[in-house]
Amino acid sequence: NGIYKISSWADLVTSHVIGGETSLDCFLNVGVIAILGMSSKGTLTNAYYREEALKIAVSHPNVIGGVSQNKIPNDLLLFTPGVNLDTKGDNKGQQYNTPEFVFKNLQTDFMIVGRGIYKANDVEKVALDYKIEGWSAYLNGL
Repeated sequence: NGIYKISSWADLVTSHVIGGETSLDCFLNVGVIAILGMSSKGTLTNAYYREEALKIAVSHPNVIGGVSQNKIPNDLLLFTPGVNLDTKGDNKGQQYNTPEFVFKNLQTDFMIVGRGIYKANDVEKVALDYKIEGWSAYLNGL
């Protein structure tokens, strides 16, 4: 019902579930990746929040996965943010993990890389480095 009518043209959306059980009801005709946690230091998405958010997510059949730096049930795809090859954190409170950690320890399905690529001097080269490192970590995690 918003001004952009996203659910009328999008096939897949990400959505916070902080609004509670009905917060995902507007996305009945699209796939949803629920944002279950954040990767920044001091986030309010503590263990209790993540547990409750996960309950909401799994109660909606159109939720296909979740964004989290924690394991989630295997029947949902895991999208893990905060992946970086060069640093463990920054002055903005971001907490990073390596591709190896997220694939081996969290059994993630997708790694999410932000600043590691878009702040690089050679974006194309660094994006390829992440692709190679990510694929290698994925194969080693199998």
